[in-house]
Amino acid sequence: MPHNSFPIEALEREWQACEPMLAVFKANQAQTQQFKRVLIGSHFARQQFQQNPNWLQELHANPMGEAPPLLLEGDEITAGKTLRLYRHQQMVGIIWRDLNRLVSPQATCAALSQLADTCIQAALEFLYPLLTASFGAPLDNQGKPLGLFVLGMGKLGSKELN
Repeated sequence: MPHNSFPIEALEREWQACEPMLAVFKANQAQTQQFKRVLIGSHFARQQFQQNPNWLQELHANPMGEAPPLLLEGDEITAGKTLRLYRHQQMVGIIWRDLNRLVSPQATCAALSQLADTCIQAALEFLYPLLTASFGAPLDNQGKPLGLFVLGMGKLGSKELN
């Protein structure tokens, strides 16, 4: 296969696997086109829809949906799975809105930044009690308990430090 050729057969197989999901849209041609655009434009979203077809119904009902709060519970393995599933579902929504130009590029960047903030904060709130139970609370020079924080620097949503 030449370097620049696209594996059309593989895409057709994946499309056939996703085609039954089109029933969600019934006769809504605009949303059918949006779905096709996302399937073609994002391998990640295509995989997520195949693994979690109910997400498509949620996007159909509310494509501009606000991200629900993230609460991590249970043991570390369960919390990690919950965090990954949340991140994946929110990324699919961000991809949907971006590829279908339902929001501005600035709104997409802000949503990515907010998703990162939400995931980091939830992980910190989940792990802090576990760490303090194992190692004790961090203390300042006067012996007063300190909290933990995560310092991140970047240019994702333009809210980060330079």
